[in-house]
Amino acid sequence: MLENRRSEAWLTPTLGAMAAVQLALGLRRLQRSPVPRGLPLRQRLESLFAAFAPRPVARFAAVEALVIFYAFHWRAKPDIPAGATPIYYHRGARPKLWLLAGAGLVELVVVHVIVLVFWGPKLAWPLFALSEIGLVYVLGLISSLDKLPILVFADRIEVRMGLLATHVIPADNIAAIRALGPQDATGGALLTASLATPPTQAVELCAPMTVRSLKRRGLRSISLIGLAPDDTDAFLRATRGFGRDCNRPGAL
Repeated sequence: MLENRRSEAWLTPTLGAMAAVQLALGLRRLQRSPVPRGLPLRQRLESLFAAFAPRPVARFAAVEALVIFYAFHWRAKPDIPAGATPIYYHRGARPKLWLLAGAGLVELVVVHVIVLVFWGPKLAWPLFALSEIGLVYVLGLISSLDKLPILVFADRIEVRMGLLATHVIPADNIAAIRALGPQDATGGALLTASLATPPTQAVELCAPMTVRSLKRRGLRSISLIGLAPDDTDAFLRATRGFGRDCNRPGAL
């Protein structure tokens, strides 16, 4: 018992000193190399956190900060870099996601009351806190949909799925932009990049891409990406110059 108290007596000041040193070093790094202006919010946050922690930790912290930011800041400006044409997809996805958030809220209250009655507050309040965190994540995702639209550049398309994922498709790897047919859903080569709504448009690839699947929790090869833009005509106008004969390299 006495040894445990002695270890705690020197452990807490040591950890505090290490944190203070890390903070001082991070502030010095930021002073020498300030975060560039004009970067997307996610990259700015990642550069900021990278001054204090390793890059993987900074990347994770940036996503977590964005979730909280979007969950409580619904009037934030969309993240649209210069030279990009935004394609929005939130009108079709948000109603179903709101139903999910409503169901989660009802479940939160019901589970909290049941656990509180049968097992007491010691278990009820931690479960309530976890449910609250999950609700914040859902709200952050819903809010992020119109802040992170699909981006069409002259040389690529960045398919965003809110805060969940971003897939960059180079122009020279796009065979066609076309309507999605019933036959496209077979074979497992289709990545459904629309959230909570059936895709209507397809980006057909020349060469398969390897992406991380949210459903299968692993890597998979795809040759078709399904989208559900709110304005199909605007999407087709923005991508009119895309598509090439895959058998002729460099022919757009």
